[in-house]
Amino acid sequence: MLGHRSNQKTFFDEIVGYYLPDNHFLKVNDIIDWTPIEKRLETLYDPSKGRPSYPPLIMFKALLLQQWFNLSDRDLSEAIADRLSFKSFLGLSLVEGKDNKSDPDARWTVKRGKLSYGYKVHVNADESGIVRRLEMTPANVHDSSKQ
Repeated sequence: MLGHRSNQKTFFDEIVGYYLPDNHFLKVNDIIDWTPIEKRLETLYDPSKGRPSYPPLIMFKALLLQQWFNLSDRDLSEAIADRLSFKSFLGLSLVEGKDNKSDPDARWTVKRGKLSYGYKVHVNADESGIVRRLEMTPANVHDSSKQ
């Protein structure tokens, strides 16, 4: 898999876990196994092309945050920079920030005025809010063509 990720909790994880209530929405990481989604996303990413980018799972999770909280690109960038719950959800370290350019910023979605991450997420959830089906399509596929 792209990048190195450890399943071991860090001090940052413990601090965030202590301060966020047990029923906090973004503690969804505790109940979702992202591995199958990450494997599927990696098939869309060719690290040999273009400049280095963020791992596809981080990009996907950032798009989820943007959708769930109705954020613009700039608002998402600012929220990732200063919200511990967002950093934790994305799997970013507390020490990563503007100095070492590790946090995604508003530029990660726009390149030369065009969106560079051109996918849409389609989610099917039941009445209780549990996600039953998740699918990604290229951005140029019209929503009405989804069955």
